[in-house]
Amino acid sequence: MRSQEHTPRLRVASYNIRKTRGLDQRYDPHRILSVINRLEVDVVALQEADHRLGDRPAALERDLIESETDYAVVPVAQNDISVGWHGNAMLVRKGITPKSVKHINLPGMEPRGAVRVDIDAGVPVSVVATHLGLMRQSRRKQLSVIAQEMEGAERTVILGDFNEWSKKRGLKFTPPGAAFTPPAR
Repeated sequence: MRSQEHTPRLRVASYNIRKTRGLDQRYDPHRILSVINRLEVDVVALQEADHRLGDRPAALERDLIESETDYAVVPVAQNDISVGWHGNAMLVRKGITPKSVKHINLPGMEPRGAVRVDIDAGVPVSVVATHLGLMRQSRRKQLSVIAQEMEGAERTVILGDFNEWSKKRGLKFTPPGAAFTPPAR
C-alpha cells in the first residue's frame, strides 16, 4: 500500500466590502464581520477596505476586525489610519504569520495597486490581493504586471475584484503552468 503524502490546504476568499455599504445602502461594519466569520477560510483579501479620499481612513477598523474575528490584519497600509493599500487589505487567520509584504503599482487610467503577502501555510505561498481597473485594456496590463511580479514564486494565489462582467470575452489570462478559476461577478 502506497502512503499518501499530506498536502497542506489553504482556504482563501476575496470580498469587495464596498466600504462596508451593503446592497441596502447601509454602512454596517458588524454585518461585514459576520460574513467574514462565516467564510471559514485562512486568508481573506478585501477590496474597498479604505475610504478613497483624504488620508484613506479604514472603512473597517483594525481593532474591530481583531476583536470580533479570528483574523489579524496584515500590515499593508502605509499610514496609521488605513488597513489597506489602494483599498486592498488582507486578513490572515490568527496563527498564520506573514513572511513579507510588497506593494505592486499597477498601470491604468485610475490609481490601482496590488499587495503581495508571502506566508507559510505548511508550504510557502504568495497571496496577491488586487482590485483591477474598470477598463479591459487596463485590466490586461495590470494582470501582466502581477504575473511578472510572481515569476519564480513557487505557489501563487491571486484574489480580488477583477471588474470583469463579460460572460463571453472574460479576462482570457492564464500564465503558462497556471490554473485559473474565472471570477464570479
